[in-house]
Amino acid sequence: GDYYEFTVDAVNDGSIDAMIGDFSKGVYEINGNTTKALPDYLEYMVTYNDGMNIDKKHILPAGQVEKYKVRVYFKDDIDATQLPSVEESYLFKFEVNYVQADSSAIQKNTARNILTNPSNIVTSGDGLYETNPGIYYFRGDVNNNYITFNDETWRIVGINDSGIKIIKNTYLPTLYSYSVFDNTRIRDGYCDGDTPFCNAWAATDNLIGKPSIFANSQNSGIVRYDSTLKIYLNEDYYINDLKENHNIVDGIFNVGPVDHEEEYKWMGKVGLLTKSEFNQSVVNNKSFLSFNTSFWCITPSNNDNYNSISFYSSASGGSASTTSNKRAIFPVVYLNSSIILEGEGTSGNPYIIVE
Repeated sequence: GDYYEFTVDAVNDGSIDAMIGDFSKGVYEINGNTTKALPDYLEYMVTYNDGMNIDKKHILPAGQVEKYKVRVYFKDDIDATQLPSVEESYLFKFEVNYVQADSSAIQKNTARNILTNPSNIVTSGDGLYETNPGIYYFRGDVNNNYITFNDETWRIVGINDSGIKIIKNTYLPTLYSYSVFDNTRIRDGYCDGDTPFCNAWAATDNLIGKPSIFANSQNSGIVRYDSTLKIYLNEDYYINDLKENHNIVDGIFNVGPVDHEEEYKWMGKVGLLTKSEFNQSVVNNKSFLSFNTSFWCITPSNNDNYNSISFYSSASGGSASTTSNKRAIFPVVYLNSSIILEGEGTSGNPYIIVE
């Protein structure tokens, strides 16, 4: 509906940094009468001037100004009969209480705040979707999720409680793209069978909750060893090749089989995409994750213990491939959601981490 909008300055004219301790909508006055409820046809909202949501502990440094945007608007689901027939006056009160900043103060331009700015969220087409409360994924042929990390180009997959999930935009050298899972050790339990190849990402002892078995529709049992790729990515690659690994946090990766990915979870530094993450990235048969080369997901088949899912493009739909086959590896990591970002996220002006 129609709206009226204006800005209000919050000025820290002291010598000490401040942060938001609390904020709330207060009482209202309608035609001079105090009330705690707005009329059915009216609403208002307060954000930062750039549209970003206000949150506790956001810092206002000494000597700086923060602009708040106030919008008063008519609700969309009203008709003329609900509007007042005579002129009315309103007084709105929105209180922001500042306290002295301490070590818990949060920069307003953290990665999570910038990326999840309400103006960035879409509900159709290409862009960033809020798929569940507080969980966001980029979908479609987007061009605003580029980030420079480790002096390389990566893409932001999404944002969740673990952090900012990113994927390397180019695959690892062929030497490390040969086999996703261990094919040299003797394996038993879930991995028992005629083939030495196994599609379990990690040993059951290294999964969250240490489940007694790992199972799909056809196989069940203990997994004694981590996969070769899991070991390489989280040891040699993480330590020697990821020069900015101080910005990486332990993230939770779903490692269960197809259609049951969330049943088994692993926490670690470096993983791969899941099958469902790739599938949900596709909009109108296009995805920013179409790398034009066959690449592995972390998701094992639900029908055997030696096939995992690989993709070629957004149109491929994914296929089960023996884990000894040669497929590209695109590492996935979680960045700390409190890192400070600059840039626009485009290929020409990607986000960069401000140290």
